[in-house]
Amino acid sequence: MDKEALAPALGKLVSGLYIISLKHKDQEAGFLASWVQQAGFEPPMVSIAFNKERKAHFDLLTGGGKLVVNIMGKENGKTMSRFFKPAPETGSIFDELDTFTGITGVPILKDSVGYLEAEYFTEMETGDHLIVLAKVLGGALNSTEIEPSVHLRPDGFKY
Repeated sequence: MDKEALAPALGKLVSGLYIISLKHKDQEAGFLASWVQQAGFEPPMVSIAFNKERKAHFDLLTGGGKLVVNIMGKENGKTMSRFFKPAPETGSIFDELDTFTGITGVPILKDSVGYLEAEYFTEMETGDHLIVLAKVLGGALNSTEIEPSVHLRPDGFKY
């Protein structure tokens, strides 16, 4: 495989930007993700790629954990920047953000374009990532004015 030739082409696979909110019992977490995709109509499903270095996030989902896919927009840079750094040592990463909860009890970002509430269904290992398949339980648009953020990478082997 010629990775130097492949990298620019692989990087042109278009993705969005999402904040994944997780909750299991009293533990909350969140991280920025770009590899999220609809994976079924009936029932509605989404797939999310978890970097194995974020194993703690993935572990919150096992045993019936819940999650929210917050669809981020072009105007959400300040909110997204909160997830570029490690979570605070005390409290929740969501403490200083404007959130609400829906049917799953997982934090939903008010300034997101929209959200999908889901529950863990299954996973598979794929080299350096774990792919989670989650069953969508509900969701809605928060704004029809904000355009979803689109992400392209110059190198398909790096975030």
